[in-house]
This record gives sequence, C-alpha cells and structure tokens, in this order.
Amino acid sequence: MLWRYKIAHASFGEHPLTFDGTHSGLQGTNIITLLLMPFTLGISRSWYRAKLMNHQFGGTTFRNCRFASNYTGGAITKLYLVNLLLLVVTFGLAMPLVLHRNMKFLSDMLWINSTGAIDLHDVTQSTEQMSKTGEGLAQLFDADIGFG
Repeated sequence: MLWRYKIAHASFGEHPLTFDGTHSGLQGTNIITLLLMPFTLGISRSWYRAKLMNHQFGGTTFRNCRFASNYTGGAITKLYLVNLLLLVVTFGLAMPLVLHRNMKFLSDMLWINSTGAIDLHDVTQSTEQMSKTGEGLAQLFDADIGFG
C-alpha cells in the first residue's frame, strides 16, 4: 500500500508514474520467510525482499514504459553479507563503497520495457512546488539495499 501511495505522488516532469499491481502471491512468501527467520538468522527475508521488489517494479509504469527487475534472494544475501564484511573490516570507512555497491546493484537489476519509442522531448520540468531536498528517485525506489 505504501508503494502505491509513493508512486501515485511521483512524476517525471509533468507526467505521473502509475502502479497497477496487486499484492497477491506475496503473503505466502512473507509467512514462510518469517517462519524460517529464527533458523536462518534472518537471511530468509532476502527472498521475500527480492519478490517484493520485483513485484513493485513490475507494476510501476511511466507512460508507455514498464519497469522490471530481476532481484533474487541469493543476490541480495550476497550483497548484505559482503557489505557487512566491508563495514566490519574497515571499521565503517568503507561506507562510500557500500553505498556505491548498493546503487550499482539497483541499476544492474532494474530495467525499462517500452511498448514504443520513449519520447522525452515533451517531458518538461514540473511547475509544482517541490521540496528543497530534491525529487529523490532513489528514495522513491527504496534503494537502501544492504548495509548503508
């Protein structure tokens, strides 16, 4: 529900983003990974996170473009563990590297499927009053993957 709200209030220029997904199919994975969490030290939640992110991106559209992603629980777990190791070994000095790894992971796993040519010529800056901190597309996509 929060994702639907975020997307309903997001735009690229004057053009809004939309979300048409439903949350069916996520409950089973959520319950299973919650039950496994004590036995896997929380690592099982990576598979729910992957399924949730694939669902969220798959239901998000911008005009004739649909976002898609290919997150896997194993890839997210590997990212978490390597990020944790980097932070522990360097006493936190590797935080810029961890943030870079998170953004690279997001960009590697996310793509856009278009049903036609992407016409960006009519995309102009929105006249709506924005916050002073910027639009924050990475924040919109909840790009805080991993430790960082």
